[in-house]
Formats: sequence, structure tokens, C-alpha cells
Amino acid sequence: GINAEYGGLVNLIGRKRWHFNSLDTDTHFFVFVVFDAGIINKCLCYVLDKSTKDFYTFEGSGTLFLGLQAFASSSTCEDEISYWKKGSDFTRFKYVENTASWNCDVSVSVGHQRLNTKHLVEAQLSFKPSQHNSEDLSLIFPIRSDYPTYTHKAFLNTSGKVRFNGRDISLRENDLNAALMDWTLTYNLYNTQWKWAFAYGVTDGKQIGINITSAERFLDKENVLYLDGKIYLIGNVEFILPQKIDDHVWKIQGPNLQLEFTPIATERVHFNTLVIESKYQMYLGTFFGRIKIDDVYHTIHHIYGVVENQFCLW
Repeated sequence: GINAEYGGLVNLIGRKRWHFNSLDTDTHFFVFVVFDAGIINKCLCYVLDKSTKDFYTFEGSGTLFLGLQAFASSSTCEDEISYWKKGSDFTRFKYVENTASWNCDVSVSVGHQRLNTKHLVEAQLSFKPSQHNSEDLSLIFPIRSDYPTYTHKAFLNTSGKVRFNGRDISLRENDLNAALMDWTLTYNLYNTQWKWAFAYGVTDGKQIGINITSAERFLDKENVLYLDGKIYLIGNVEFILPQKIDDHVWKIQGPNLQLEFTPIATERVHFNTLVIESKYQMYLGTFFGRIKIDDVYHTIHHIYGVVENQFCLW
């Protein structure tokens, strides 16, 4: 983690911690998020049924004045990385040092996006590196000279149990259940915007993933291809958004890649407090395209992942 030399008020207002996890199974795509901004925090859970395209969501909030419900730690290697608890809904993620893995416990009631129905998600999972000596993306860098950021992106495999709406969700054999983790601690600029793409799966027998951010965020510091346990830099990219972004193809292009993202489900979380205004949009969908590394093109075909489009004043 990083320990910036700031006072309590700056840490309370200026420090943001974000913990994202996703899990891709044959039938469902799951997303779990804890956002800790000091005086306000949120828990977001999403479930996408791949066959019916039904989308289920949960949003929980807490504030300093009405009771904070969430916590995110200062690194991904602490005993407790993040948790959320309110009533019977909870998420809890822990690091297990002796196995270099992360354990996840989740019990959250998600609602159908269109129908007035509730469905329980229960999970007891272990996330671990996808291969022996697998590489992660870990960066410490300044957004500005006095605004540090630490981010850790990991492409993981998963074992354990998941139940949704009273039914067991089958996990693939040999732990080949693609999972993503993004843990970020940052002191952001007052006006912060970004677009972010994160996906991981198997194409042509290769474990392949991407982490890509738009230029207004971190330039090309985070833009990487994950391929069979190795991380490769892919340079600057451009997000080209259609006029109707909810259900039309996005393009992500650069000198070394041509990707298309097709959104299947969309969730918007907008809030405006005395100190934070956020217009957050997350899209779940599939990626197609190719990325060039050392003059060799690697194909991405029908890999599930997420794209964010975010605007914040904080």
C-alpha cells in the first residue's frame, strides 16, 4: 500500500479506495464492488444471466453521518481487504498469506432490473493466480506531483461455491473460472473522468485478458494485455463511443489493438452530496478483436468483461 503524508481531513475527503471483483462462469457473469470514499461508501453487486440476458443489481450506501457500512484496506495483502455489511447483506474479502490467494464471502439480495423480484446471491470463493508465477499489474505513480495512486490488477482463477436464486452455479473444472480483481487507492483531482475496460477469459486455448484506460485518466500506464500468465504493455488507446451507448458497439483502438465491446447490460449510479458528485455508468458485455504484441496478433473472441464511463467532482 501507500501512506501519503496527509492530515485526517484530507484523508477523510480526498482519499478514495475501490475494490472490484468479477467472476465469469458458463451461465452467469458476476460483479462485486466496494467503494470507500471516507465520508461515503457504496457496495454494488451485479449478476448477468448469459442465456436470458436478465440483469440483477444491488446498490447499498452508507455515510459518515448515518453510519458507514463499508471498508477498504490500504493494500491487497492485508488480512481484510474490504467488507460491506448492512442488515443481512454482506460482502467480505480476505487475503490468505500462506496460499497467496484471496477468499470471498458474499450474501446479497439482488433485484431484477425490470421486474420487482429479489434473488439471493451466495458465494464462498477462493481467488488465486491463474498460473504458477503469474504476473499481476501493480503500479504506484502520481496523477499530479501531490496526488499519488496505487493500483493492483490481477487476472485470477476461482474455486468454491456460488448459489443464485437457490440454485448452484456450476464452476468449470480445474479452476478455469476467469476472475478479475482491481484494487485502487488514489488521491484524485477534483474533476476526474475516465473510461475503463477490464476483461478476462480463454480464447483458442489461451488465457487472455485486458486492462485499458482512456487517456484522460492515467495515459497509458495501465494499458496491458495479459497472456498466459505474462503482462505486456500495449500503449495508448482511444475509446470511440456510439451515439446510443447502451446497446451499440463501442470501439477501442490504438496502434497495437482493434477491439469491439458489445454491451448487454447497463447500470447507472448517480449521487450528489455536499462534497462528492458522481455520474457512474457500468456496462457488462463481450469483447472481440485482436491485439498485437511483438508483431504477433492475439485474438480476443467473446470474452466477458466490463466497461466504465465515469465523471466525478470530489
